[in-house]
Amino acid sequence: REKAVISRTLTSLSEDLERFTAVGAELSSAKLFNNVIAPAFFDIPLDQVCEAGLHISLGVGLRLFNQLENEFQEIDLVLSLGKEFDTLDSAEQQLVEWLRQAQALETAANDLTEEAEQHQIVYDWLCATAEPEAANDREQQLGQLRDLVKETLKSAAAKRSEATTTHKQIKKKMKRGITPCCKQLETNLLELHIALQAYHGGSFVGNHVHKMLEVRVF
Repeated sequence: REKAVISRTLTSLSEDLERFTAVGAELSSAKLFNNVIAPAFFDIPLDQVCEAGLHISLGVGLRLFNQLENEFQEIDLVLSLGKEFDTLDSAEQQLVEWLRQAQALETAANDLTEEAEQHQIVYDWLCATAEPEAANDREQQLGQLRDLVKETLKSAAAKRSEATTTHKQIKKKMKRGITPCCKQLETNLLELHIALQAYHGGSFVGNHVHKMLEVRVF
């Protein structure tokens, strides 16, 4: 499905905030409203604002690294077991079950979020096309859709929260740098003189991020 990219303006931000507030201002629904959850601090046109490239690359670099490491940990989970499920001991079976549960919960949460997005599309369409003489019927439909979007997003958030808890249980058994793929990942970084810092949750410094994003590291 293709979606046109429209440049943001102060007016569009205000409209997104109004729609976000209208459905209850739930943070879990922010992505449906372009992540606008509060008014703009300054009345400055967005095409006159220059964002700091260093800070953008720091966030992007760390997020990409964390995603890569998470994928490696899941691969390590499967590879380190290397056996049929019935031949695993109880602790290994528990890890596999947790992983399957987390994946199922995340899939269900994504499906619910997509359902909420479809309801929001209908909501926006009704707002734009309703005839004045049908105002009463429209308000009733809009109220039902607002409740539906809110409840659907609430269910999705609950499933994501449960999936997060399950992943935390797995993470307690698989800490950073102790599994084969993750050990090799850290070795590759050290060869390039790149190291995670001991502060800010294990982030990188700016020059290291630029090096990882520009060089074919792995």
